[in-house]
Amino acid sequence: TRSKRWHLETEQARLELSYATLTERISAVNIDIGRELDSERKLMLEKRLQASIDERQKVIEQLEAIEKQLGR
Repeated sequence: TRSKRWHLETEQARLELSYATLTERISAVNIDIGRELDSERKLMLEKRLQASIDERQKVIEQLEAIEKQLGR
C-alpha cells in the first residue's frame, strides 16, 4: 500500500543518515587511534570503533531488507 511504501522510504532515509553518521564516526575514531599514544585509551578507542562498525553493519542489513521490500 501507499502508506507502507511511505513508511519504508522514511525508514530508509533515516537509516541512510545513520549510516553516514556512523561512517564519519568510524573515520574520526580511526584517526584518533592513529594519534593515541596511551595503550589503555587506544584499547578503549578500538572497542568504540568495533561497536560503531557492528552498528553500521546492522544498518546495512536493515537497508538491504528495505530495498528488497521496495523491490529495488
